[in-house]
Amino acid sequence: MITITADTITAYEASDPTCTPKIYTVGQSFTDIGCGDPHNLVNETGAEAKTIAVQFIPHGTTRRIDADDPGCPQVPHCP
Repeated sequence: MITITADTITAYEASDPTCTPKIYTVGQSFTDIGCGDPHNLVNETGAEAKTIAVQFIPHGTTRRIDADDPGCPQVPHCP
């Protein structure tokens, strides 16, 4: 679960063929289902964005797996 504590975070999901952004603001929360769900979380404002993330992962597993471009070519922040 990710909670926004300052500014905004924009989420882009690789599974969305339209690459429609989802914008989350202070006080809002969303869940990251994991399990190979590629996405890109971006701070698209000039202000510092802050979040609190709570993760439940099995002991000994990798917390994060960096993927190739998540499928949103119009997002300049994709690797």
